[in-house]
Amino acid sequence: LVRAEIFTVKAISQQTPNPGEANTLTVTLASNVALAAATKITLTGLTGSMRTSTNSLLIVDVGGTGAAAIFGGAGVWFRNAGTLTLQVAVGQEFTANTAYVFSFSLVNPATSQAARSVSVSATGSAVSIASAPMSVDPLCLPARG
Repeated sequence: LVRAEIFTVKAISQQTPNPGEANTLTVTLASNVALAAATKITLTGLTGSMRTSTNSLLIVDVGGTGAAAIFGGAGVWFRNAGTLTLQVAVGQEFTANTAYVFSFSLVNPATSQAARSVSVSATGSAVSIASAPMSVDPLCLPARG
């Protein structure tokens, strides 16, 4: 048997649901396989943000997990698509069975919107993790956020 490559932990929460406010989102990820340098991890479903697209959205390490270094401190944010793509940096490895926690900031839409379904996937030369929904803390991502 070949075991499926999956994210064993995939959670997201937000700091505030209030319309028009800067919002820090916190993500926790762990996979059952190592992800080598150049592997891309993509979060999808983050639509509605007013944060403009950028090739260098700041990624902040949370709890000393080393996530910011793993991703070179930044990700690629596409506003219209609602995607954040992180790439495992040269000389780094996303170690199997290790939880990495990081945060990034977006800006909530000017008006309330229904909660979004956020998914995560990974692709690289030696790995392919299919898109799967992230778990959401209902207290942190209310329907008006």
